[in-house]
Amino acid sequence: IPGGKGGTKEYGVHVPLLITWPNSIAAGSVNESLIDFPDIMATFAEMTLSDMTSYGELDGVSFYRQITNRTYTPRSYSYDYFLPRTNAGNNSLRPWVQDTAYKLYHTSGKFFHFSADPYETFNIPKTEMTAEEKIIYNRFKRILGLYPDYPTP
Repeated sequence: IPGGKGGTKEYGVHVPLLITWPNSIAAGSVNESLIDFPDIMATFAEMTLSDMTSYGELDGVSFYRQITNRTYTPRSYSYDYFLPRTNAGNNSLRPWVQDTAYKLYHTSGKFFHFSADPYETFNIPKTEMTAEEKIIYNRFKRILGLYPDYPTP
């Protein structure tokens, strides 16, 4: 998708994580769980039995048990923001929270079912949300409230 990595739509932010570990991870196995950058540190800490308490509260979720095919609790959401700082005037900060199917943008309040609408063409108005979508939307609003309200440049 031309220019896809220069935006916030799912095809722009979805990046595969490839791991090889002979005799520990089955070749060709695929897992669709969310993994976010802070999870790398949490995973290495669990793998190495490292004490991370001196770093304070961390928001990473270890995926070590996931890749070693043991019982695990996957990350339930990902908080992200995009600030391109381009010369084309596309410099609006866009924070959002998402799970594996839905995304809510903080600044605009737009809510998308990106697994069904990957181009994020159809914002789901509150009046048209299903009962399940309302629960997800409200959960995302609470999560967004946990993060700083970054000023938009």
